[in-house]
Amino acid sequence: MQRYSAWASWIVGGIFTLFIIPLVGNVLDHMAENYGLYDRETLPNAINVFLNLAEQTWLRVAALMLGSFLAGMLMHRLLWELDGSRAQNIKILGAEMAKFGNYLQQIKSRISMQESAKIRSYFASAKKFGIWAPNDQVVTAHTRNLIADYLTQVGTMLQHEHFRKAKQYARDRKAAFDKAKA
Repeated sequence: MQRYSAWASWIVGGIFTLFIIPLVGNVLDHMAENYGLYDRETLPNAINVFLNLAEQTWLRVAALMLGSFLAGMLMHRLLWELDGSRAQNIKILGAEMAKFGNYLQQIKSRISMQESAKIRSYFASAKKFGIWAPNDQVVTAHTRNLIADYLTQVGTMLQHEHFRKAKQYARDRKAAFDKAKA
Protein backbone atom coordinates (compact mmCIF):
# COMPACT_ATOMS: atom_id res chain seq x y z
CA MET A 1 0.00 0.00 0.00
CA GLN A 2 1.37 3.38 -0.96
CA ARG A 3 1.74 6.12 1.57
CA TYR A 4 -0.67 9.00 1.64
CA SER A 5 2.16 11.40 0.83
CA ALA A 6 2.72 9.65 -2.50
CA TRP A 7 -0.94 9.98 -3.40
CA ALA A 8 -0.98 13.61 -2.31
CA SER A 9 2.09 14.43 -4.38
CA TRP A 10 0.52 12.87 -7.49
CA ILE A 11 -2.73 14.77 -6.99
CA VAL A 12 -1.05 18.12 -6.30
CA GLY A 13 1.38 17.63 -9.19
CA GLY A 14 -1.50 16.88 -11.56
CA ILE A 15 -3.48 19.91 -10.41
CA PHE A 16 -0.39 22.10 -10.72
CA THR A 17 0.33 20.81 -14.22
CA LEU A 18 -3.20 21.02 -15.56
CA PHE A 19 -4.49 24.19 -13.95
CA ILE A 20 -2.00 26.39 -12.13
CA ILE A 21 0.80 26.75 -14.71
CA PRO A 22 -1.51 27.54 -17.67
CA LEU A 23 -3.50 29.96 -15.51
CA VAL A 24 -0.35 31.84 -14.48
CA GLY A 25 0.79 31.93 -18.12
CA ASN A 26 -2.51 33.42 -19.26
CA VAL A 27 -2.50 36.03 -16.48
CA LEU A 28 1.03 37.09 -17.43
CA ASP A 29 0.05 37.30 -21.13
CA HIS A 30 -2.93 39.54 -20.33
CA MET A 31 -0.81 41.75 -18.08
CA ALA A 32 1.79 42.15 -20.81
CA GLU A 33 -0.88 43.07 -23.36
CA ASN A 34 -2.48 45.60 -20.98
CA TYR A 35 0.84 47.34 -20.35
CA GLY A 36 1.70 47.45 -24.04
CA LEU A 37 4.64 45.08 -23.89
CA TYR A 38 3.52 43.29 -27.04
CA ASP A 39 3.77 46.34 -29.27
CA ARG A 40 6.26 44.79 -31.71
CA GLU A 41 7.27 48.02 -33.43
CA THR A 42 8.59 49.70 -30.29
CA LEU A 43 10.47 46.73 -28.84
CA PRO A 44 14.16 46.10 -29.57
CA ASN A 45 14.99 43.20 -31.88
CA ALA A 46 16.42 41.08 -29.05
CA ILE A 47 13.14 41.17 -27.16
CA ASN A 48 11.22 40.39 -30.36
CA VAL A 49 13.37 37.28 -30.77
CA PHE A 50 12.45 36.16 -27.26
CA LEU A 51 8.76 36.89 -27.89
CA ASN A 52 8.86 34.84 -31.09
CA LEU A 53 10.59 32.04 -29.21
CA ALA A 54 8.00 32.20 -26.43
CA GLU A 55 5.24 31.65 -28.97
CA GLN A 56 6.71 28.29 -29.96
CA THR A 57 4.55 25.42 -28.71
CA TRP A 58 7.45 23.11 -27.96
CA LEU A 59 9.03 25.68 -25.65
CA ARG A 60 5.82 26.10 -23.67
CA VAL A 61 5.47 22.34 -23.32
CA ALA A 62 9.10 22.03 -22.22
CA ALA A 63 8.68 24.86 -19.69
CA LEU A 64 5.50 23.25 -18.42
CA MET A 65 7.25 19.90 -18.00
CA LEU A 66 10.22 21.46 -16.23
CA GLY A 67 7.98 23.48 -13.94
CA SER A 68 5.91 20.41 -13.12
CA PHE A 69 9.03 18.37 -12.41
CA LEU A 70 10.41 21.03 -10.07
CA ALA A 71 7.05 21.44 -8.34
CA GLY A 72 6.87 17.68 -7.87
CA MET A 73 10.34 17.59 -6.36
CA LEU A 74 9.52 20.40 -3.97
CA MET A 75 6.22 18.79 -3.02
CA HIS A 76 7.94 15.46 -2.41
CA ARG A 77 10.50 17.10 -0.15
CA LEU A 78 7.82 19.01 1.76
CA LEU A 79 5.65 15.94 2.25
CA TRP A 80 8.68 13.89 3.29
CA GLU A 81 9.49 16.44 5.99
CA LEU A 82 5.87 16.59 7.14
CA ASP A 83 5.46 12.83 7.03
CA GLY A 84 7.81 12.25 9.95
CA SER A 85 9.43 9.21 8.37
CA ARG A 86 12.87 10.80 8.60
CA ALA A 87 12.52 11.34 12.35
CA GLN A 88 11.26 7.79 12.76
CA ASN A 89 14.24 6.42 10.80
CA ILE A 90 16.63 8.42 12.98
CA LYS A 91 15.00 7.05 16.13
CA ILE A 92 15.32 3.49 14.83
CA LEU A 93 18.98 4.10 13.94
CA GLY A 94 19.55 5.52 17.43
CA ALA A 95 18.04 2.46 19.10
CA GLU A 96 20.21 0.13 17.04
CA MET A 97 23.35 2.20 17.69
CA ALA A 98 22.72 2.30 21.45
CA LYS A 99 22.09 -1.44 21.59
CA PHE A 100 25.25 -2.23 19.65
CA GLY A 101 27.29 0.26 21.71
CA ASN A 102 26.17 -1.50 24.90
CA TYR A 103 27.08 -4.83 23.32
CA LEU A 104 30.58 -3.55 22.48
CA GLN A 105 31.09 -2.39 26.07
CA GLN A 106 30.13 -5.80 27.45
CA ILE A 107 32.14 -8.14 25.24
CA LYS A 108 35.81 -8.66 25.96
CA SER A 109 36.74 -10.74 22.93
CA ARG A 110 38.25 -9.37 19.77
CA ILE A 111 35.86 -7.62 17.39
CA SER A 112 35.02 -9.70 14.33
CA MET A 113 34.94 -8.50 10.73
CA GLN A 114 31.13 -8.53 10.78
CA GLU A 115 31.04 -6.34 13.87
CA SER A 116 33.60 -3.99 12.33
CA ALA A 117 31.46 -3.75 9.18
CA LYS A 118 28.41 -3.03 11.34
CA ILE A 119 30.29 -0.17 13.06
CA ARG A 120 31.21 1.33 9.68
CA SER A 121 27.58 0.97 8.59
CA TYR A 122 26.38 2.87 11.66
CA PHE A 123 28.92 5.61 10.97
CA ALA A 124 27.77 5.88 7.34
CA SER A 125 24.12 6.03 8.41
CA ALA A 126 24.89 8.74 10.95
CA LYS A 127 26.67 10.78 8.26
CA LYS A 128 23.65 10.36 5.99
CA PHE A 129 21.54 12.10 8.63
CA GLY A 130 24.09 14.91 9.06
CA ILE A 131 25.73 13.66 12.25
CA TRP A 132 29.51 13.67 12.47
CA ALA A 133 31.05 10.20 12.54
CA PRO A 134 34.64 8.98 12.29
CA ASN A 135 35.97 8.04 8.86
CA ASP A 136 36.76 4.33 8.59
CA GLN A 137 37.96 4.21 12.18
CA VAL A 138 40.00 1.08 12.73
CA VAL A 139 38.82 -0.69 15.86
CA THR A 140 41.76 -1.17 18.16
CA ALA A 141 42.06 -1.55 21.91
CA HIS A 142 42.37 2.27 22.19
CA THR A 143 39.44 3.16 19.97
CA ARG A 144 37.08 0.38 21.06
CA ASN A 145 35.89 2.27 24.14
CA LEU A 146 35.57 5.50 22.15
CA ILE A 147 33.47 3.80 19.50
CA ALA A 148 31.29 2.04 22.08
CA ASP A 149 30.79 5.31 23.95
CA TYR A 150 30.00 7.16 20.71
CA LEU A 151 27.45 4.56 19.60
CA THR A 152 25.82 4.36 23.04
CA GLN A 153 25.60 8.07 23.75
CA VAL A 154 24.68 9.31 20.28
CA GLY A 155 22.30 6.38 19.79
CA THR A 156 20.51 7.04 23.08
CA MET A 157 20.11 10.73 22.27
CA LEU A 158 18.74 9.93 18.82
CA GLN A 159 16.41 7.32 20.23
CA HIS A 160 14.93 9.89 22.64
CA GLU A 161 14.63 12.51 19.85
CA HIS A 162 17.41 14.79 21.10
CA PHE A 163 18.76 15.30 17.59
CA ARG A 164 20.64 18.56 18.19
CA LYS A 165 22.29 17.26 21.35
CA ALA A 166 23.34 14.11 19.50
CA LYS A 167 24.92 16.18 16.71
CA GLN A 168 26.73 18.35 19.25
CA TYR A 169 27.98 15.36 21.25
CA ALA A 170 29.23 13.69 18.06
CA ARG A 171 31.12 16.86 17.05
CA ASP A 172 32.62 17.09 20.54
CA ARG A 173 33.93 13.50 20.26
CA LYS A 174 35.88 14.40 17.10
CA ALA A 175 38.91 15.58 19.08
CA ALA A 176 39.06 12.34 21.06
CA PHE A 177 38.95 10.26 17.87
CA ASP A 178 41.64 12.42 16.27
CA LYS A 179 43.87 11.97 19.32
CA ALA A 180 43.34 8.20 19.29
CA LYS A 181 44.13 8.03 15.57
CA ALA A 182 47.50 9.72 16.05
